Order: sequence, then C-alpha cells, then structure tokens
Amino acid sequence: MCGIFPRRAQKPAETYQIVDPSPDQMAPFSRNLTPSALYNLVDPKSFDHLRSLGGTSGILEGLQTDPRVGLADAEGGKPAGHDDRLRVYGENRVPGKVPKSFLALCWAAYTVRPPLALSRSSRSSSSRTFH
Repeated sequence: MCGIFPRRAQKPAETYQIVDPSPDQMAPFSRNLTPSALYNLVDPKSFDHLRSLGGTSGILEGLQTDPRVGLADAEGGKPAGHDDRLRVYGENRVPGKVPKSFLALCWAAYTVRPPLALSRSSRSSSSRTFH
C-alpha cells in the first residue's frame, strides 16, 4: 500500500516462550491453570477456553484469589502464597523491548521516502554538474 494509507502493524519478531511447570510443581494451584493456559486467554482471546477453565469463578478458585479483596496481604507486605505464585507463574512483568542501535535508527530515518528522494535527486544533480 502506498499513498495516504498507513502501513499495517507487523507482529513482533520476538516471541517469548512460556515454560509450564510439571503438574506436581503446580501445587497449591489448580493443575489446569498453567501459565500457558492463562496466556491463551489473552492471545488469542477465547471465550471457549475461558469456559473450559471453569469461567471466572473457576479461575479465581484455581488461583486461590478472592474476587472482592484480590490477594490478601499477610504480614511483611507480601500477599499470602507469594512465594508459591512466584515459583509457579514467575514475575508479573512485561518483557522489555531490545533497543535499536544508533545505526539502525539512522537507517530507518534514511529509508523514509522524503530523505531517500532528496538523496537521489542530489546525487543526480551533482553528477550532472561534474560531467
């Protein structure tokens, strides 16, 4: 596509592998609620998959979470079962993007149409004046 139509967004080249613990390592949580099963609720979104996990109430029960309070605080500022959650599900953070190098940023800026067209026209005009 060209002209006034924007470019389509591309899927990221990086994919993150989700490692599921073995069923005996899932205790005290439901064995059906592996990290990959929870990820599949988000990408792609699937109501059938949500129903197969027992719906919202099944997920809350399997994760031992109260729908009104969430994760109850224990002494020390950590929620109850924090160590088990960290062991089974890992940290709750989005992986960061790898920053582009300065050269990659320069190349991306150069390959945009206006600078590219100006560069071509300057080369052609300079070649005409020197010959």
